[in-house]
Amino acid sequence: MYFEPKTIALKDGTEAILRAPRIEDAPALLKYLLAIAEETEFTLRYPEECAGMTLEQEKRFIQAKLDSDTDYMFICEINGEIAGNSALVLNRM
Repeated sequence: MYFEPKTIALKDGTEAILRAPRIEDAPALLKYLLAIAEETEFTLRYPEECAGMTLEQEKRFIQAKLDSDTDYMFICEINGEIAGNSALVLNRM
């Protein structure tokens, strides 16, 4: 599902942009996920799990989130680089 971009001022005055991912974000997202997985064991994936992900898989994942009626994916961008990501899945019962 698409998310209208929002700009947020951080405590130090830096601007962070919260936005939906774009297909062209796939390479940077893969790099980001691997870097985060290597930093700590307290994430959802180990580095070897991220290393096996392909660019095409990431593109399909992003497209699926954008096409969904119930899922949101958010990217936090600071100074043109991905600084975070998150997903929200709505469960309609």
